[in-house]
Amino acid sequence: MASIIKISKTNNNTSSPNTRWSITANEPNLFEVSDWIPKTTVDPKGGILPIPPSEIELGTRAKVIWQLKDKSQKIVFKTIASNVLDKFNFSINKKYSGSYTYFLEATLDSKKLKASAFVSGFCDPKIVGAKGSKKEGGNDMSDIKCGNFIYLTLDTEGLNGDNLTFEFYCEKDTKKPIVTQKEECINGDCVTKIPTIGASSFSTKSTEDYYVKVKNAAGVYVKNAGDEKIIKFKILKDVVPPVAAVPTNNTVLKVGEPDKSTLESTGIISLEKIAVTTTYDVCNDEVGKFNDYKNFWILENDGKHYHWLKKSLIGKTEKEDVNKPRAIPITLASTDKFVFTATFETILPAEVKVRVRDKDDKYKFDVVAHPKKAKKELHPITFTSTNKPYTNTVQYFQNFELIFEYSTDGTSWTPMGSALFCFYVTWKKPEFTKFENNSDQTKTMQIKINNNNKKFNILETLLWLGCNQAKEKGKNEEEIVDASYVKFKTLKVIRSREGTKFLSTDYTSQGLGYWRGASTGANDPTFSPVRCLRFLIANGEARCGEWTSFFVHVLLAQGLDVEETTKAICTEWSAYNQGFEGYTYSEKNYGKLGLSMEFAVKNAIHNDVNRLRTISGDSAGQGNPKTQPTFSDHIWFYYKKKRYFDVSYGTSFSEKDSNLSNYCSKSLASVYLAPSSMKSIPASYPGGTGTIITTSIHDHVKSTI
Repeated sequence: MASIIKISKTNNNTSSPNTRWSITANEPNLFEVSDWIPKTTVDPKGGILPIPPSEIELGTRAKVIWQLKDKSQKIVFKTIASNVLDKFNFSINKKYSGSYTYFLEATLDSKKLKASAFVSGFCDPKIVGAKGSKKEGGNDMSDIKCGNFIYLTLDTEGLNGDNLTFEFYCEKDTKKPIVTQKEECINGDCVTKIPTIGASSFSTKSTEDYYVKVKNAAGVYVKNAGDEKIIKFKILKDVVPPVAAVPTNNTVLKVGEPDKSTLESTGIISLEKIAVTTTYDVCNDEVGKFNDYKNFWILENDGKHYHWLKKSLIGKTEKEDVNKPRAIPITLASTDKFVFTATFETILPAEVKVRVRDKDDKYKFDVVAHPKKAKKELHPITFTSTNKPYTNTVQYFQNFELIFEYSTDGTSWTPMGSALFCFYVTWKKPEFTKFENNSDQTKTMQIKINNNNKKFNILETLLWLGCNQAKEKGKNEEEIVDASYVKFKTLKVIRSREGTKFLSTDYTSQGLGYWRGASTGANDPTFSPVRCLRFLIANGEARCGEWTSFFVHVLLAQGLDVEETTKAICTEWSAYNQGFEGYTYSEKNYGKLGLSMEFAVKNAIHNDVNRLRTISGDSAGQGNPKTQPTFSDHIWFYYKKKRYFDVSYGTSFSEKDSNLSNYCSKSLASVYLAPSSMKSIPASYPGGTGTIITTSIHDHVKSTI
């Protein structure tokens, strides 16, 4: 079998001749396949023997196709066709040097022979830059508290492909690291997320000094500007409650970038932009102004919106798109085909074929012809998947990638770029029409975009909660309901991008709240009325009606045809004052005497009839261990008139247990009833002798059920 021979200098300590080559970074290197080069022989009688015709043809006409690929051999970084006598010349940048090996392959076109070798770059391992932040993607290391996460990003040389070990130390105790974890260095970058909850052993000082050290795969500390402490910072003594999370390297595997000075693009066409065909786009949870397109997740170009632009991947993005996530979110129903329009720019006029696939090879697309166009001319092509691989299942992909390639002959394919999405696949077609309120957009979960073909945007957390929790579920509707409710049962519901630079307030440690105070204030000028689902998601707090609507909308987003209206339980006083359907009360002054008929929720009970709101005990609700303990009414979700879901308190009931009597016995502790003789009590009445009911509570409340 033919072998690839390196004919310029190598790093001999790490090279295996003919199969694995380690080359010095930033230096040009020449490769050839010596077995394919024609040879002459000396005639014993004198002179040179002539070259046989087949070898003459081989040396003057045969072409060798050189390809540089990733180590999996699935992604092609470079394709060059040359004469068999020419040498293949390339170098590897220091950033992409390290243990990561590239696959070099040569194909003799006329003979269909192949030769291959693995190649890696070599240089002194070092950290050339280290950035830390208390928010993902940020650059702010101020006011870090115990319990915060620290996001670290390293820019390296000679470490590509290595598993790096991060060690987190306190300056006053350098013997043992507080946290140790490993992350892979991908394309020369390494990103990690370090929890600081263990950093709580303070002295009398209000802050302590901390630092991070990094070991390479060989267990040797790597320096940053000559210092083993690659980054230093202070932590405040204040403690933030811990958040359960698994540290992960959030760097997405990208197409490798061998030295651009020697491997410049020789492509025929390039991928410029892509627009996914979906009726409803996804936007930031904090979008408040309906014409503020800069805060939508979609990207804007030439007056139109796209999900992804190639130029944004190489750092030349539109000004208003700088602060948007790299993986723009999209949503499709599992029963939909994947349809999108990709726009290509011609580099060299020629007719080529284009193919696309997702990185998991699930969606299938036909190969499409790209016609010969003038240089720099743009040409759009619409692709429609031939299958629906996730039909009747829920799916969530934090990084979903479409990979584009072109070919001049339909055999050899060259990559031209990829599109990256955060992809939400809903169970059925979402019931988004039930989100609409065309008369007042402040009361809806949709945001109209007047200058775009898209109708509305949908806030991201509703899709994230359902798709992330119910991923791969779908055998029946109740399986989706139960899976979607899991996060609500924990009493700690967070938003899709909690703790990142994309949200102004971080509710990671406590979750969104129930009766935490924000919804009792004056109406926010952006949200009117203040009590609505959008206020809850954007501002982190609301009451039972909004929390119930929250769960209902998560289900509607998955395509479940559930009722928007929720069910209520009321005391007789509240039922009368609220115009409770089918209920009347003869005493018209009942609500004017300063009296109360109310119930106390579980773990909180009335203990003094002389004080209307004197209770003991605490009751935990969503994001709040001490909610208001007494109410005159309460709202929950009655799914399909079969099952109760009390979203505010994270409780649910089986079909058998879903009745008012059982709900009251498990959820309520007592009911306070005012005196039956009202007219004898003056309006200034400060208290009085009433009745506290702790048994048969359901006989003293009314329900819409």
